[in-house]
Formats: sequence, C-alpha cells, structure tokens
Amino acid sequence: MVNNDIKNITDLKIGQEGVIKAFSSEYLTPKMLEMGILPGSKVKVVNKTLFNGPLYLNIQGQNIALRHSEAKKIILR
Repeated sequence: MVNNDIKNITDLKIGQEGVIKAFSSEYLTPKMLEMGILPGSKVKVVNKTLFNGPLYLNIQGQNIALRHSEAKKIILR
C-alpha cells in the first residue's frame, strides 16, 4: 500500500511497493513504454545504491535498474 507521503519511486524504501500513476518527463515516457512499463504497473524496490545511484526495481515481474534521476520522474498513486 502506498503512503500519502510517497510521490515517486525514489520515496519508496527497499521492499516497498507502489503503482505507477504517470511519468513526469516527455523523455522518459517513450523509454518506459518501450520496456512495457505502463501506468497501472506494480513496482517494488529491490535495492537502492548510495549517493543517489541506480535503483533496482521489479516492475510487473521484470527486473530493471534505473538512474535515480529517471526513477524520480515516475509518479506513484
């Protein structure tokens, strides 16, 4: 369940889950859609690296790594 304080994927802690609402970047939207990551997809944080490094995510059963700057632009419900 997503807490009201959580607005994007970077706000989630390791093991927390959320549902993608939208992408706040025109650059990121086509990239996510090409990977099959759509609004409404479930996302779980598998691991985070230090100093705003990549986030390791499981989205709809697909394991991916995203830059912190990209993950910050994925808005959750």
